[in-house]
Amino acid sequence: MPTDVTEGQSGPSDAHDLPYGPAEPSDWSTPPKSSGEALDELAASGGITDHGALTGLGDDDHTQYVLLAGRGGGQTLMGGTAAGDDLNLRSTSNATKGQVIVGDAAGNVDISGAGFTTNVKGELAGCRHVIGAGRSGNITASEYLRGFNGLVMSAAVGWPMMRAGSVTGVAACCTVTAETTPGTVTFEVRKNGTAIYSVELTISGTGDYEAHATQARDVDTFAAGDILSMYVNFGTFVGTLYPTQMLAEFVTDS
Repeated sequence: MPTDVTEGQSGPSDAHDLPYGPAEPSDWSTPPKSSGEALDELAASGGITDHGALTGLGDDDHTQYVLLAGRGGGQTLMGGTAAGDDLNLRSTSNATKGQVIVGDAAGNVDISGAGFTTNVKGELAGCRHVIGAGRSGNITASEYLRGFNGLVMSAAVGWPMMRAGSVTGVAACCTVTAETTPGTVTFEVRKNGTAIYSVELTISGTGDYEAHATQARDVDTFAAGDILSMYVNFGTFVGTLYPTQMLAEFVTDS
């Protein structure tokens, strides 16, 4: 023990009891600094006090956390650890909610798993629907097709839309039983009597013909209450179609 420690006083037993490591014997009588004083001295000496000033912040060395910028090989996010735990994703903490968007501008969203069940408790927006029309008799000139219940369509008669949406596809097939002049026939999806989306057949000779086309949603749109109907528009073709069938695909907004 140093000679300046008097009887009844105790000095540090070794260097590990000192706040800053080994000190000279003359320092043992100096009271230890508080943690606040120590931090102040560290800051004054040029130590880092701002988290953003740390080096290596871009390193992915905390794999127990989700990396928002993406992680090589992908990531798996777990909601809990106990049986029956859930994973809840919410758009905002605000009372007025936005959308939880799953997916990107391209690619697929795969919902899969053995014995997996998808429960939809709200309105399912964006579902695809198909409607059809046709004719079991001869068609020799432009005309509206008939619904599968036999109703002859027109500008005011057809499929009344209950929700707003857009036409995303059309397909047509027919048999040409007679041909006088080869040419084109256009199968049109009409909204309130005006063609909005179509597919064209180029006919040369008798036989079976088919054509189809698709497009993105929100291109050819309709509102609730609009009438969609189907129309065969003879272009340069002269002859007979029998039978004829047409399908239209549409997507609703809500």
